[in-house]
Amino acid sequence: MSQTANDLKNERTKSTFPVREMTYLLNGGKNQTERKEYFQKLCENEPVFDNKENYFLSRSERFKRSTKKFLRVQELRHQMNLSESDTWLLISNVGDDLAQTIHNLAFLPNLKSLFSEEQQRYWVPLAESYRVIGCYAQTELGHGSNVRGIETTATFIPETDEFEIHSPTLTSTKWWPGALGRVGNHAIVYARLIISGKDYGVHNFIVQIRSFDEHKPLKGMTIGDIGPKLGYNTQDNGYIRFDHVRIPRTNMAMKYITVDRNGNYSVQKKSNSKISYIGMLYLRSIIVGSAKLSLSKACTIAIRYSAVRRQGFNDATSNSEHQVLDYPLLQYRLFPLLATAYAFHFTGEAMKKHFELLASQMGQGDMSMLQEVHATSSGLKSVCTQISADGIEVCRRACGGHGYLLSSGLVELFGTYVQVCTAEGENHMIIQQTSRYLVKALDQARNGTKLPPGCSYLSQEKYLSSARCPAKSPQDLRKFDVLVEAYAHRALIQISLASKSIENYMKNQKLSFEEAFNQSQIVIYRSAYAHCMYTILVSFINAFEKIKKTENKEIYNILLILCQSFGLYWMQHDIGGFMEAGYLSQEQVEWLRDEFEKSLREIRPNAVGLVDAFGHSDHVLQSTLGRYDGEVYKALWDSAQLEPLNQRDPVDGFDESIKPLINQLYKNQSSKL
Repeated sequence: MSQTANDLKNERTKSTFPVREMTYLLNGGKNQTERKEYFQKLCENEPVFDNKENYFLSRSERFKRSTKKFLRVQELRHQMNLSESDTWLLISNVGDDLAQTIHNLAFLPNLKSLFSEEQQRYWVPLAESYRVIGCYAQTELGHGSNVRGIETTATFIPETDEFEIHSPTLTSTKWWPGALGRVGNHAIVYARLIISGKDYGVHNFIVQIRSFDEHKPLKGMTIGDIGPKLGYNTQDNGYIRFDHVRIPRTNMAMKYITVDRNGNYSVQKKSNSKISYIGMLYLRSIIVGSAKLSLSKACTIAIRYSAVRRQGFNDATSNSEHQVLDYPLLQYRLFPLLATAYAFHFTGEAMKKHFELLASQMGQGDMSMLQEVHATSSGLKSVCTQISADGIEVCRRACGGHGYLLSSGLVELFGTYVQVCTAEGENHMIIQQTSRYLVKALDQARNGTKLPPGCSYLSQEKYLSSARCPAKSPQDLRKFDVLVEAYAHRALIQISLASKSIENYMKNQKLSFEEAFNQSQIVIYRSAYAHCMYTILVSFINAFEKIKKTENKEIYNILLILCQSFGLYWMQHDIGGFMEAGYLSQEQVEWLRDEFEKSLREIRPNAVGLVDAFGHSDHVLQSTLGRYDGEVYKALWDSAQLEPLNQRDPVDGFDESIKPLINQLYKNQSSKL
């Protein structure tokens, strides 16, 4: 056994908690874990799912291979009669981004959420059988995810009982939808509904965009792929322009809003003007959950490699090098991300339950949760993806020079993941939707209105605005009630400052609310960020309190440390926000620093066990550095042997370019002699 393999083996003996039990907890139980591992093994042994050459393929080759993988997924789905949940387990363990995944993530949920039962009876079977392969065409070239700014029109034509879909400008071109460029044959198109010259706002329409037999664009449509990107290049993000394309009237989503044969527009009594946003909300809830997935992969790679990588001697006479993971500065970089990945897991689970409850209530005509879920998902999407994207890069750098290799797994992980910081709303813009909700909620609280639980702390403005941290000792800073109050205080202060800024602009410069809101964007951003961090902390604590009653003591103890470390680190990270209104004293700031560093030392023996508990297979990680067996240097060597440049000596291009250069220089030198 190599030194690196032995180091990782020894690390696993240090864990103070049962890793397997933690895996059960994260996966939702023993049965779900074993089912996941069954599909991991299946994918590892399936030739079509082989990933060894991924990093050496061109974009076209990767895209073609991803479509083959998706076909194989569907073949296995039918052969094995897999349920929807098992199909997702299979897809998630293929270890590659599949071009058709957006069909399941956005197209099908939109059909099921916004189309009537009659429409679903027709469309859903076609979509579930993949006769219809769909995409989600919302974003436009000049408008991003700004739904209100969408230019594409859907004009009702009473003479033929049709809608005419049209792109009136270059900027109205649908741009970025995944599965649009080359794969999809149908699209959910977001367009402005026009009836008798009146604009009824944005609605959803299903449009066939390619033929079934030849898969060519239909008349009046210009379609293509937008080109190579930083990452995520197995996905055919595309564009489409409509030139007066006619579709049946019944292709409009009509679960909550209808247009009859005579062009009469009617809305369900308890419907909401933002009902068409439901597909976007679903995607955002998925994105929040995926933040944990990607960050936990990065942590797994970086922490395993740091456990086997050795650098630096004890003294001039020592022959033994330090494990890099023992360095406090590296722990400071990696362990907060590890704790955050766990926090994101429980936040994602909570977000999923919120969305499911919203969907259930909407099915009964109750829209009361829509604004809250919209605001929460917008903010969490922004904060979670930003932290995860930044965290992946921190993990890459923590791996030193080898982290720069594609074979580390971290380069592609970052390139593929970072797109979510701008997808479904650029993070610094989308979070302002959360701020808008919070400013209004604060105003409601001041008027005595009862607020939803997620922002009920705003009703305690009188107490929180003048509160001081009650910690009397360093250990008190680890208490959940102390942490929660600190985060609530910071959020309230920032939201109050945002409200005051808007009010001042309106009063002193006579600006409208919208203009004042835009001028206050910096404090607006800080207020929403503070609220989201409060939400994540509370989600982690709430989950912990439930776990506390069911799990064993060792699981309880390590989750307690992770939750405390998460709260302490992100307090320290924005220490100014917690001191702005005098909440923390200078002594408490020193306590905070000491307790956080103490939590790093407590995490250290459990670091490898905690990333093992995520259960990422080598096949999915695709990393030479994050291998479960610790054989990182052999893996690096083997990977280099696959490099196409190494397959021929001399290398292609030698005769044309390198040899003439060498010979010319030699001749010149010889002539001088």
